[in-house]
Amino acid sequence: MNMNQTIMSDNYNWNSLRIGGGGYATGIIIHPKEEDLIYVRTDVGGLYRLHKEEERWIQLMDSFGLTERNFYGIDSVALDAQNSDVIYVAAGKYCKDEIMQYIETDDIEEDPCDVLRSRDRGMTWERTNLNKDFRGNLVVRWNGECIAVDPSNSDYVVCGTRSDGLYIMEQATSNDNWRQLTGVPNGMKGYGIRSVMFDPNSVANGRCQRFFVGICGEGVYETLDGGETFKVIPNTPLMPNRMSMNSEGVLFISAGYCGAKTTDVTRGVYRYDSGMTTNITPDPVYEEYTGISVDPTNPDRVVCSVRFNGFWNPIYITLNRGDSWELVTNQSIAHADVPWFPSCYFSAATSSVLINPHNPSQVYFTDWYAIWRTDDISQQPRHWKSYTQGYESMVSFTMICPPIGAAIITGIADNDGMRHTNLQESPLKKHGGPAMQETTGIDFCESNPNFIARVGSWEWGKTGGGGYSTDNGVSWKAFENWPFGANGKLAMNPVNENNFVVLPIGDTPKVTFDAGVTWQESVGAPKGSVEKFWSNNHCVASDRVVNNVYYIYHRGEVYRSTDGGINWMKVSELPLETFSNIKAMPNNKGHVWVNLNHYGLYTSCDFGDTFTRLNHVDQAYLFAFGKGLSEDIPAVYVYGRVDGVEGIFRSDDKGTTWIRINDDANRVGNDPNCMEGDRQVYGRVYIGTNGRGYYYGEKETCGG
Repeated sequence: MNMNQTIMSDNYNWNSLRIGGGGYATGIIIHPKEEDLIYVRTDVGGLYRLHKEEERWIQLMDSFGLTERNFYGIDSVALDAQNSDVIYVAAGKYCKDEIMQYIETDDIEEDPCDVLRSRDRGMTWERTNLNKDFRGNLVVRWNGECIAVDPSNSDYVVCGTRSDGLYIMEQATSNDNWRQLTGVPNGMKGYGIRSVMFDPNSVANGRCQRFFVGICGEGVYETLDGGETFKVIPNTPLMPNRMSMNSEGVLFISAGYCGAKTTDVTRGVYRYDSGMTTNITPDPVYEEYTGISVDPTNPDRVVCSVRFNGFWNPIYITLNRGDSWELVTNQSIAHADVPWFPSCYFSAATSSVLINPHNPSQVYFTDWYAIWRTDDISQQPRHWKSYTQGYESMVSFTMICPPIGAAIITGIADNDGMRHTNLQESPLKKHGGPAMQETTGIDFCESNPNFIARVGSWEWGKTGGGGYSTDNGVSWKAFENWPFGANGKLAMNPVNENNFVVLPIGDTPKVTFDAGVTWQESVGAPKGSVEKFWSNNHCVASDRVVNNVYYIYHRGEVYRSTDGGINWMKVSELPLETFSNIKAMPNNKGHVWVNLNHYGLYTSCDFGDTFTRLNHVDQAYLFAFGKGLSEDIPAVYVYGRVDGVEGIFRSDDKGTTWIRINDDANRVGNDPNCMEGDRQVYGRVYIGTNGRGYYYGEKETCGG
């Protein structure tokens, strides 16, 4: 291959590592005219569509690349009742003024939020250029759909924004003509307009004239002339969450505090009928009612859900429009379709509930971990089952790929981490022992890969801890002692399994020589290499061959220790980059590499004393080593740009030449934050993301 040539490989398959749920499904919507056309939106994991025959969810955002990663936060979904192929999403994880709090590089668009439209059920997308802020992963992410298509006329789409008011797109089937509708307030900044609901019974002049707008801090507004004028509906709750309408035009509203600091006491469930608003709250003890859904075939039948930061949240049903309610989750049986789910995960921070318009006995709800369904809501007891096949929405922190045993062992936000021996089977359990909320750093001993250590925290970095395994991650034992604050990253000695270095958040390296019984302070190393909890920088590594040698990359400087991590000295300088990884090459002593995003990929073969930038690698956002064609030349993988081409690449000659191994349908763009090559299977590579779980790509076998 020519030295300056980057070729496309056509024999790679890309799949999701099977975990099964675990991330926040914030809403579910079913097409009113096509049975089994069901979509689920998530706060950070994109949008999914149901494949009914296989009872599997299909991810619809995988074609978005790194600069479009903010689109994986889905704030709202709207379906076109006249054309089942058309779907709109209000896309954006964060508002523009908040992005840099969560993303460690500046690889973002100027306007990373927008309303996206698909004309083929989510297989491809186009921007409509509303370019207003959405917050799919921040406040009131469990609210209703802030965007809606007129059910009588596909040319009219109405969208509420987080801070900039209400907009309508006219002639939507042919072009994008957004204009602002006056007469409604913007609502609380950052919360804004959270739900829009058309009345299909109000058609005149070729379109619906009546629709409702739920505005945080203001209540519910109504228009009777297609949005030219509005009036606030008296006595509606100030913080409406969701709305649903029955066949007779009666509006039902769920409400709460929406996570805001407010003295509003109008939380609960409300009915608006013939100009009168009535409080029909099932139980006023709860502060946040979220899901609300009316049976399209029975105007008296309504279900609603409660959200609080706990489990087994109540779900209620009424058969008389809310005059009385029955609690349907007090005698329920929950069956999880993944073995690692604790029983308490059922109905956790419930975000939405929905009666299937094509089968009203069937009810769905979504929550922190999964999509749940009962096939007969009237049955006693109710039988609920989770449906997570294909639904992979975990937020990754880290992973390792040992040369023996498990193929991959993960560190995950909110769910600790898991051990995989089969990539297409959900693990039986989370790590445990200690059962941390998140694992943020993990490594194995190169000469004894059955010995693994990991560190993490509880409550998103408030307290720290960790432990070790002597059986390749099957079981764990907590450190006997951890006298420091919340911890971030870890590296382990390649020869001495009892020696490893931990970098706590905002602190200097801590060192143990007895597997966590006692700890020593380091000398000479920089402080704060791990700056914050949501850090994806992997800034500490051990040499994979030589005893006691460790490396740190910190703000443009490379440090080395040769005594197990106690004493450090600066040995070289590199460009300063806020997002970086430092890793040592297996089976090559003194070979240490650093990726520096747009500064490229740097290599050293003298223990970090000098570095050389690799030719052809224009951008190295992530990189990894994996099993090579020979023992002393591992495969190298890069996520970035090589010779001007964006993609994921493999090199079999230590970076001299590169082959692109992904395509534009598998861009893996959802905030990729960690990357490892499989140490047991040549050609396989894993990429962890911020809400899309873990991808893996692998070469097809002959005849595969």
